[in-house]
Amino acid sequence: MLGIEYLREEREVQLTGYSGRSTTATAELVTFDRRQRMRRAWFGLATWWALSTVSILIPIAHFALVPGFFLFGMYSFVRRRGTAEVAVSIHGACPDCDHEQAFDPPDRWTARPNFTCSNCHRSLRGSAVAG
Repeated sequence: MLGIEYLREEREVQLTGYSGRSTTATAELVTFDRRQRMRRAWFGLATWWALSTVSILIPIAHFALVPGFFLFGMYSFVRRRGTAEVAVSIHGACPDCDHEQAFDPPDRWTARPNFTCSNCHRSLRGSAVAG
C-alpha cells in the first residue's frame, strides 16, 4: 500500500477446539511502526471522507450516507492508528476435524485470536506458541 515496505513475519499459533486436541497453524503477520500506523490511519480517514463528499450528490440517500461515511472515517482512523499488527494469512488444520485450510484472518491481531473452521464450523481459539 502506498509504496511502503512493511515488516512481515511468520508466527506459530496453537489452535484448540472442543475435542481437547490442539494443532499448530502458521500465521503471516504484517507489523506497523508508529509512522506506518499514522499513515494508514490518515489514508483510511481520507478514503471514507472522500466517499462522504461524493455521496452528497446522491438524492435522498445522502441524508444517511454523508454522516455515516463521515463517522466511519473517524472510527477507521482510531482503529487503524491503534492496530500494530495485522494477519495476512493463517494456514493450519482444525483440531476437531483435521481439515487442512486457510483460515480467515481477524481484523486485528490479538494474543488470543478466534477462528472458525470452514469444514465443521466450530469456533477455534488460538494462542501464541512459545519458542
